[in-house]
Amino acid sequence: MAERPIDTIVDEAMGALERLISLDANRLSEVTGRFGTDFTRAADPLRRTQRLATSITPEILRACAAANVMETVRAHADQIIHSVNVGLGLAPPQPSMAPANLYATLVNTCDALTTNLLPTLGASAALGIDPRAQESLDALMRKADARLEASEKQAKDVVVMIERLGTEANAVVAEIRQHAAVAVVSVHAAAFNSLAEEHEKAGDRWLWATAITTIVVGVSMALSLVCKPISDDAKSGTIAQYAITRAALLVLASYAIVWCSRNYRAHRHLAVMNRHRKTALATFETFIDSTTHAETRNAVLLETTRSIFSSGSTGYIVSEADGGGGPESVVQIVKAAGGLDGKV
Repeated sequence: MAERPIDTIVDEAMGALERLISLDANRLSEVTGRFGTDFTRAADPLRRTQRLATSITPEILRACAAANVMETVRAHADQIIHSVNVGLGLAPPQPSMAPANLYATLVNTCDALTTNLLPTLGASAALGIDPRAQESLDALMRKADARLEASEKQAKDVVVMIERLGTEANAVVAEIRQHAAVAVVSVHAAAFNSLAEEHEKAGDRWLWATAITTIVVGVSMALSLVCKPISDDAKSGTIAQYAITRAALLVLASYAIVWCSRNYRAHRHLAVMNRHRKTALATFETFIDSTTHAETRNAVLLETTRSIFSSGSTGYIVSEADGGGGPESVVQIVKAAGGLDGKV
């Protein structure tokens, strides 16, 4: 097959580019109603390709483009023209082109033609064949720089937005933790209050038991002395038996009174301690809500721990030694677990 004359190839490529330049990109809005696709989005790629095509001259093609490149340019330009005409109803679609793919074909062909024209314009600018080629490349570079700058700005905005969202997320998590902590404190405070009420009721029952036992013992001893007194002529054995019986009864009665009294004091002691723990937790909530200083929160936490786990002195029990590690041991555990040692 004989090679075609280069002038013929150049004329065909230039003719196709001139027909491409003559297309009205604004008419793409008419295609939208025909195929149900927003073809106005293809206007920008088409205009960009047309601007590049206006910078191409026959001299540039002869000097900077091979014959196969010019054939490809002509084919792409004809494909773009045909796609637009099909969309406008001015030409029938090709058998291999589905109407639903018309938009993608138009945009992809514009990109392909741009890819073929850019090296040709670059070579022309480097050789100084046509000043318009350099102007087109400069315009493209300015647009590329503007888009790069816009992309960098968008990327920075995205980073700022992510950091802001991260800060807001951390604040939300901290608030959730704070509300959860307050809820837990409220639950424990309610538990201590319930225990205090139970011990108060039990203490009242033991107080009544102590009073009744004391009255019964007193009345019984008085009646035994009045109703069954010892006779004046009683023998020493009878007197001894009488005294031992009365002493045993007195000891048992005293033990019952002391036992009831001890239970009363124990329950009253526990009631007061649980009231104190409830108050300590309520105070803890107040201090935590009123400060954001970490060391102050740690100090309040340790003091609240001491108040809750220490036995304390209520006046109801004389000896209150617990035999355990005491509140200081609990505080040391809290320090070790929370990393607070040395901060307070």
